[in-house]
Amino acid sequence: MSTITELYAKPKSLSPNQREEMKEGFWDWFGTDREQDMEVLSALQSYFGSASVDGDIQFTDTYLFWFTMLFWKYITTRTKEDLIAFVPRTFAVAAFNNVDVKEDLLQYMQIVIGLPEPVETFYSSLREQILSSDAVIGTMRSAPYHAKDLVAHIEEQGGMSKGDLILWYVDNIDISGLFDPEVHTGERREASEQIVELLSFCLLVPRAFIWHYVDTLGHPEEATYREEHNMMGSVVDLEKTFASFVPDTPVVPASTQVPTAVPTQTTSMPSDVLLGSTESLRNTLEWLGSFGDKAEAWQALITQAKSLTPELTFESANQIMQLTFFLKQNGYETMPDIVYYNQTDNTFHWSDQ
Repeated sequence: MSTITELYAKPKSLSPNQREEMKEGFWDWFGTDREQDMEVLSALQSYFGSASVDGDIQFTDTYLFWFTMLFWKYITTRTKEDLIAFVPRTFAVAAFNNVDVKEDLLQYMQIVIGLPEPVETFYSSLREQILSSDAVIGTMRSAPYHAKDLVAHIEEQGGMSKGDLILWYVDNIDISGLFDPEVHTGERREASEQIVELLSFCLLVPRAFIWHYVDTLGHPEEATYREEHNMMGSVVDLEKTFASFVPDTPVVPASTQVPTAVPTQTTSMPSDVLLGSTESLRNTLEWLGSFGDKAEAWQALITQAKSLTPELTFESANQIMQLTFFLKQNGYETMPDIVYYNQTDNTFHWSDQ
């Protein structure tokens, strides 16, 4: 074991002078010798793998910082299990240092994993761990504020835009105890944006959609096409669709309504609903609510979807999946999927066929 590994890979209490010397010394060797880097990374990973996340905060500007920098620099050398264990603990510190955490994770899925089913399995486990992370991302009224607390706030607020969430985080969460401008290389607002971006992405993008994000990396023309057509091009599309939906009056779920005659203007689903406009989504919920039974309403929805898209293409199937996801967030969570992706023949199919 080298002298550097002995010095940097055995976390312990440091005197103020030791901390300053080691902080400065880190940049002298970091990235200059891959073998040295990997030795320190392996030793720190072993330590944090057996240590409680509750103790991480004391090392935010020392050992956890050094581990984070090494982990994300060499992330493609880490196993899927490593990422599931350590990304939830390190993404905030990585964001403090100009790491585009969401992009790096998507690139890992594309380069290291590379196939739809393994990517979906990996993302599902990673997403669960990130959204329930106990990692401290600041303090609120002098008490530790965890990643899972911000997730809860996002869910409670519902209709807040990403910009408003970032402003709320910057204004209400104190990261001065974690973010040391003499150590961390990023800007505070940019770090806040990265943290909110990753948590919002994990909240909004379910397992079924992750491959489409991974698959479009390196193909900006396809992502642009999807964005223009309000498809699954980026999390911004989902945010426009879901976060902007604020009904004028509460929509009563179909199961609680008294059956009534269907008004003439709501005898069918809006023909433009698959394009995801707020008005068409509102009208679709009202149309579904005009049925006396959710199952009956859902079957009518399937019939209408088939009439609008007689041939399931990649684009139309994703539009339907996006609509289904939205409706399941608004009272129809127990309803079955309308379309599914068959990995054997790489095509989409209607779920009832």
